[in-house]
Amino acid sequence: MKKIFITLVFLTLFGIDLFACSGCTDSAIAPVESAEAIAKYNQEESQIAKQISQIKSYFDKAIAQVEEQNLKENENLNALAKNKALKEQKEGFIIKTQNQIQGIINNIEGQ
Repeated sequence: MKKIFITLVFLTLFGIDLFACSGCTDSAIAPVESAEAIAKYNQEESQIAKQISQIKSYFDKAIAQVEEQNLKENENLNALAKNKALKEQKEGFIIKTQNQIQGIINNIEGQ
């Protein structure tokens, strides 16, 4: 019993030093592990940045294509509106001319 008690006291007194990092045998591993972790983190960050750059490039190309298509459609719509206005002017001119001709015919018949 005395041996157990002495062993417990001994472990209690010197056990604190067993868990302290002042004399740990693996204390040199921490800087190496952290350097590896930082390197891996930086590598993955650069891969993510590269993928983001590729996605951005894809979207930039798609946006440019859509904008170009929109400009063409705008030009087509403007041409259609112009053609519609010209057609309405033409129809108005034809109706006006027909009315003038009908008026002349009516005047001739009335004499």
